[in-house]
Amino acid sequence: MSMSARSVVVDTSTGSEVIAFDYAVVATGSRYVDPLIKAEVAGEGARRAQIVAAHQHLKTARNVVVAGGGPVGVEIAAELRESFPHLSVTLMHGAGQLLENAPTKFGDWALDKLIAMGANVLLDDPVVQPAIGTQPADGKARTRGGKVLDADLVIWAAGTRPNTGFVAASWPQLVQDDGLLMTDAYLRLQGHADIFVAGDVTNLPEGRLAITASFHVPAIVANIKAMLAAATTDAARLKPYAPRLPGKGMGKMMIVTLGRRGGLTSLPFGQFRADFLARKIKSENMFVNQYRKDVGLL
Repeated sequence: MSMSARSVVVDTSTGSEVIAFDYAVVATGSRYVDPLIKAEVAGEGARRAQIVAAHQHLKTARNVVVAGGGPVGVEIAAELRESFPHLSVTLMHGAGQLLENAPTKFGDWALDKLIAMGANVLLDDPVVQPAIGTQPADGKARTRGGKVLDADLVIWAAGTRPNTGFVAASWPQLVQDDGLLMTDAYLRLQGHADIFVAGDVTNLPEGRLAITASFHVPAIVANIKAMLAAATTDAARLKPYAPRLPGKGMGKMMIVTLGRRGGLTSLPFGQFRADFLARKIKSENMFVNQYRKDVGLL
């Protein structure tokens, strides 16, 4: 895939296709080094086969290491302990606290819950072997601190990076070293009045969460409507987007699931470890019903 000021080139199974646009929204998200977390394969059939193979592996494995103690790693460790109680699950994190970028109480709460669920948690001691994104050749995972753990499988819940290489190919000066896109006050790619950016690819001081992307959508839609209604792009009366700063107002919103029946919830007015609250909002269906409704399938 590549991009220019008025078109994108999309790779297809038969070659490539050029798609022209008047306005574009770059919302390509992030990729993990582990394909279990975010698919790299094309097509539903290939992804289904990948998940089935992973499920069979987990059914026969005895020891799994989850590398990375952010929201994804914590959620995966809890899901494994709930769904595969025979597994020995070790969550390893390079920082001294789980969920260090989450609301203040979440790290300690998550640690207590994971231990109660039977998971092992090692902090301030990241995996250094096998190499990130790879699997152990000898059934062992080794840490920076010298620990050696049995590991039939390592799930890499670390090493995320925005999917912005196609933008960097055209405008390298607009892509930061961390892959984030330089974003103006109206959620546009800097210097490009007709290209908006949303979700994980923005360089705004916000959390990289689904809830954050949901705030971007109405702001972008409103500004595109204003541009369509104006005689010229310069004449459009656009509304600046106010970033949801972590720890302030709507920036406090976050839910970390801990299995299908519980989790941790942060709302603008407080932090809660009440399982029923996380379950009703997210844990029992992971927002699937809401997404189906949003795209007209309910």
